[in-house]
Amino acid sequence: MNRAVMVAVLVGALTLTSCNRVLDSDPYSPAPPPPQTIPPDPEVQLNYYFGNLHSHTGYSDGIGTPDEAFDWARYMAGYDFYAITDHGELLTSSQWRSIGRSADAKNVDGQFVALRGFEWTHPRYGHINVLNTASFTSVVLTYDPDDFYAWIDKNDGLAQFNHPGRESASFQNFAYLDNAYDNFFAIETGNGSRGNNNGLYTPFFGAALEKGWRLAPTNNQDNHTLSTNSHRTVIIASALTRDDLIEAMRERRLYSSDDPNTRLSFKSGNFRMGSNIVGAPGMYTFNVVVDDDEPITKIELLNRAGTILDTHVPPSGQTDVSTVFSIEVEENDCFYVKVYQDDTNNDDTEYSRQITIGAPIWIYPG
Repeated sequence: MNRAVMVAVLVGALTLTSCNRVLDSDPYSPAPPPPQTIPPDPEVQLNYYFGNLHSHTGYSDGIGTPDEAFDWARYMAGYDFYAITDHGELLTSSQWRSIGRSADAKNVDGQFVALRGFEWTHPRYGHINVLNTASFTSVVLTYDPDDFYAWIDKNDGLAQFNHPGRESASFQNFAYLDNAYDNFFAIETGNGSRGNNNGLYTPFFGAALEKGWRLAPTNNQDNHTLSTNSHRTVIIASALTRDDLIEAMRERRLYSSDDPNTRLSFKSGNFRMGSNIVGAPGMYTFNVVVDDDEPITKIELLNRAGTILDTHVPPSGQTDVSTVFSIEVEENDCFYVKVYQDDTNNDDTEYSRQITIGAPIWIYPG
């Protein structure tokens, strides 16, 4: 029996014997769980880095070696960063170490960041990527979501909800667990060929925000071959180093784009996307700047519930757009923007428009 079939049998057996295991979720509290994010020095320059946080190699169900994947990502796909996240239940310990050695060898500060992670592949509750851990686990070892979330917390991992809604009990409707709050940093609004413009995964972003998770949207390839499309996860960081990108992920300074080079700035004062603002009730102003080489057709401001609060329509054909939204905030909420643009470069052959979704700014008045 080969390794893939053996794992499938083990997972099937666990499913039969453990079907009642559920996440012992905590009730969401509207009080701000994290400390206030200190606004960055406005004089510090942050940069935009485009890449992919979800991919597979021949070590699980993809093709190629880690070295080949990292070289392809840097020199052929033109990514600034690339994460190999093979399925944990298909990995051996020696392969995990091999990915780590490859990531360290291919990582070049200022030029390309190579990341190692793994994908927890639950047949019922969904798939989750984990980055920034020294070891890995799998659904065979941590089938119960409580055990897995505790493992992430203990190992200080950074976790992402993958292709939400694809499994029958997707993350148990995003059941909230307080000890994993700091660890879960992202959710895919785009995966593979299904980007924000497809709309398959985007509703789950709001559903997770409503449950209390502090998440940024991502748009990843989930590629099992050495191929790519125009969709990108964009990280806003001070430098192209592994430490700087990890810090930006912890701060939720990243966004999801169908376009390979759209630059989005979303701020309230000096607070950038991903920030927590603890302040008084009242009027809050949000500044939006979008820079691209294709026409921007619309910018929407939305809240946690996905309600469109305001819309800006720029002049026809404009590719560099800035606007200001002002909103009265009386209770805890978060706010983010969606940017629509015409795909005049034919980046995404299936759709005539592309959508970029920014990470929220969370506001806790009073």
